[in-house]
Amino acid sequence: MRQKFQLVGVAALIAASATLAPTAYAGNNDLFGEPAPAMAASRTIFINHDTQYVNLTGGDVVKFIIHGKEYVWDFDVASNINEVDLNQLLPPNVLHHVVKVYLARDPTYTGA
Repeated sequence: MRQKFQLVGVAALIAASATLAPTAYAGNNDLFGEPAPAMAASRTIFINHDTQYVNLTGGDVVKFIIHGKEYVWDFDVASNINEVDLNQLLPPNVLHHVVKVYLARDPTYTGA
């Protein structure tokens, strides 16, 4: 009888994790790095209405200036992350168009 309860518990955990996984991933910016203090930025990039994309390298800490406001992001990302929409990293309604961030692999972790 005890084994039956354990199997039911394991099945319930698997079912719960399967239903939560897409929701957790969709709103999780941790995959793309994290906000950083302004003094940590090694680059400054101005984003305007003509900006369509930005090329960066994993590990870059970048200060974006958008409509006169500063937003700093540390792109400490996994090696399989090579593109992100900047809108996902900023507060809502900061950008009114799509700006793609293309990320080259972080040379620190390439083994070279």
